[in-house]
Amino acid sequence: MLSFSEKREYLLTVLLRAQSLTPTEKIVALAMAFKIDENGNVDLRIRELAVLSSLNPRSVRRAIMRLREKINLEVRVEGKKNIYRFIQWSSLAL
Repeated sequence: MLSFSEKREYLLTVLLRAQSLTPTEKIVALAMAFKIDENGNVDLRIRELAVLSSLNPRSVRRAIMRLREKINLEVRVEGKKNIYRFIQWSSLAL
């Protein structure tokens, strides 16, 4: 059984080593993984992701669209913000 920190560390490692991701996609995914909660959800706004990744909001939006296709990133709208979920998170035993 993996602890929360071990799961996050594993996800960060997989994202860092992913050769299919562009540098922009990778930095956005890493920023999300850095702020992930115990359920595999990230509830950062685009503006917050832009600050964390040192990218402009437009680049972050485009990277998220590509991440949805490449790594099956799930995006759910709740009110005025999006909730992002790494599908792979649930397959890691806690």
